[in-house]
Amino acid sequence: MKKSFLLSSLVLFFWLMATVQAQDLREDGSRVWIPRPWEFRYVLIVDSPSAFPRKKRLYQEDMQSNKMDITSVLPLFDDVRPIRIRPAMGSSEGAISLVLIEFNQQGDVLTPHSGPPGLKGHINRLGYLVLAAGNAATDRQFDLGHWYTGRSSEELIYTPALCTLEDMQERYVKGFNSNYPFTGFGCREWGYYLKSEQHPYIDVTSYQKEMSTILTGVDPVKNRYISFKTNTHILDFIGWGRFDIAAKPVIGNFENTWLCLHECPDGEAPGVIPDIKEWTKKRGWALPIRPKKQPMFPDVARKPGDFID
Repeated sequence: MKKSFLLSSLVLFFWLMATVQAQDLREDGSRVWIPRPWEFRYVLIVDSPSAFPRKKRLYQEDMQSNKMDITSVLPLFDDVRPIRIRPAMGSSEGAISLVLIEFNQQGDVLTPHSGPPGLKGHINRLGYLVLAAGNAATDRQFDLGHWYTGRSSEELIYTPALCTLEDMQERYVKGFNSNYPFTGFGCREWGYYLKSEQHPYIDVTSYQKEMSTILTGVDPVKNRYISFKTNTHILDFIGWGRFDIAAKPVIGNFENTWLCLHECPDGEAPGVIPDIKEWTKKRGWALPIRPKKQPMFPDVARKPGDFID
């Protein structure tokens, strides 16, 4: 009797396990929301001006072909705010553009958009932040980024962080120095500045070495040398504000011109900061300082068998 009961119990156990595994295999993790409070007051997306119409065109093509792939959130928002620094020259547009998406504490999107009614922010089981009105197979999803929570306690200084694909696959991995243009400022730096009590603003400047060949003398082949100089840029990135962290101005240096991009102090409008020394002194803040290295928080080189807490 006992053997029969034990055998029946084992059969039932393995049947239940197989059923759960089969359900997990059928389950689309991108459409299962992690049940946690919504913590993002805003998401700020900065890119080159040409990126926005290009992504809107791709989105319209997806809509016409009825594709249900996860697409960029950018085409949903028409309030694209350009900040021009100088006239466009060659391949450089001389400007950046940004989109600001604001939320309430329930995750509802407050910014006017062309997406479906009831658009909300969610974190799915795959670790991505998306905007969606629901999680049915027929509900479109719009990508905000990857919710990176770190792999060890060493990362608490800048995690959790909302990261781009370039952040995850390029910027912080071993050999990042060779992965131009993905060096410089990214999601880990944003997370650090946002959490740091020592920094009254978030500095999104990317410092990059650029090479130029200078020709001298009559023979340009023999009489030439390579010159390196460090230029300042504001590259595309995602930033975010939290309900539990006080607002901080977002500033950056674009080709030797300082800008305030968002939540500028004393009600100032976003745009050029004429004199960064005067701007910081007025508020009793220290001047922005170039980091000793960028990215500031590359992945730590690990050896097989290393303990990671």
